[in-house]
Amino acid sequence: MSVRNLLLQHIDSPFARSLNDPTIDEVIVHKGRELWTDCDGRLSRCGVVELPELQLFLEQALSDAGRHLDRLTPMVDARLADGSRLCAVIPPIATEGIELSIRRHSQQHLGLDAFANTAALSVIHQLLDERHNIVVSGPTSSGKTTFLSALLARSLQQGDRIITIEDTCELRPTTDNSSGHLVHLESRQRSTDGSAEVTLHDLLVTALRLRPDRIVVGEVRGAEVVTLVHAMNTGHDGSMSTCHANSPADAIHRLSHLILQHSPNWPVRSILDHLHRSIDAIVQVQRMSNGERIVTEIFQPTLDRLIPVVSSGSLCGAVKSRNDRLG
Repeated sequence: MSVRNLLLQHIDSPFARSLNDPTIDEVIVHKGRELWTDCDGRLSRCGVVELPELQLFLEQALSDAGRHLDRLTPMVDARLADGSRLCAVIPPIATEGIELSIRRHSQQHLGLDAFANTAALSVIHQLLDERHNIVVSGPTSSGKTTFLSALLARSLQQGDRIITIEDTCELRPTTDNSSGHLVHLESRQRSTDGSAEVTLHDLLVTALRLRPDRIVVGEVRGAEVVTLVHAMNTGHDGSMSTCHANSPADAIHRLSHLILQHSPNWPVRSILDHLHRSIDAIVQVQRMSNGERIVTEIFQPTLDRLIPVVSSGSLCGAVKSRNDRLG
């Protein structure tokens, strides 16, 4: 069931109107009562939510999604039928009341040209056409997932078989002339009914056996980083992922710490060497003060440093092949 079909009996409430408003990107409930919305990156308070209405919504939404929210499972992350992503935390974990975020699935499918000027766009096309491994980095709400969907749409036009791996399925590329096909895999939390946990790492191992041309991990944040980096360096060229980071250098730093956390016996020098050999380009996306989300930087790792190809939106270097980059 989609958010628009929920709470029909409360259609005149501020909460229901927010769920029905296609211009709103995210609906947020704070402290179990305050209603906030995010539109184009700007938070606004727009009323209150009555507790019975909020509880009814969560009961309906989570029942349809096959998820639970109770004292034994006080946190939940779920995907609704229309692609909206729901995250909720209840007391006693949320000490001041229910915290709820519903990130709406955008009905506006943006192309790569919505994120990049002509110079950056030509580099992005070259990276895709030459099957470079790409990490999209950026802070929260910078447009990483939307940009990655645009990259996937462009790759599907090339006839690729792409397997996406996500905690909650958000990558929904659309293309009118796709000659490839897309496989979505979604992780699963351990549930109270006995269903076993399926992690991103589990899905990535399975994906390698499904004959992918490109593997795409929605976001690396755990043990799956080790398997993904190995895959990028063993024939699955053109693979992609996103990473929370404020700069390309921070992205390498974060990924290296994730690998060290899950492979503590690796020397740091070996980790960095492996990352630089596996990742061909880091594309930085940022949300500007006016709410626009754009590509600001594109860097390529070498064995000892990051070299800029695009900086501040301007072309400042040429894309290097893997042999030239590591030579």
